[in-house]
Amino acid sequence: MSFYQEYKTLVEPLLGRTLTPADSCAVRSALQIPTALADYYAAVGAIDVINRPHNRLLEPSELRVEDGMVVFYEENQCVAFWAIREGDLHLPDPTVYLGLDTTAGLEWHSEDMTVSRWFPVMMADRQRGLSICWLRSGHRGC
Repeated sequence: MSFYQEYKTLVEPLLGRTLTPADSCAVRSALQIPTALADYYAAVGAIDVINRPHNRLLEPSELRVEDGMVVFYEENQCVAFWAIREGDLHLPDPTVYLGLDTTAGLEWHSEDMTVSRWFPVMMADRQRGLSICWLRSGHRGC
């Protein structure tokens, strides 16, 4: 199963509807991003209730390199960031790293999971704070 299909299979039951092209976020980035991340944007990148209810998925144009890491997701107070190594951009499904903002700068730690495994974990964490009724009410962004 493709990454795109995996994300679609994961999200459609939560929303209670079929994904549409409006749920997609076009990937226009100066960086060549891994397939697992590009497919996530293509499948569900524009759904704010999934990607930006508290912490947020960065828009493709907002991806940035810090300390050799390509940041794609940030905690709502900007003290934690999730990224992939810039040197791993050629991999289809690289490992995700958590960067914690410290007085000495960002400290990076492996999340011990790849992009395609990390998104479902983050989605499960987000669901704890969201009601299914809210998800199914059609709230979305982009």
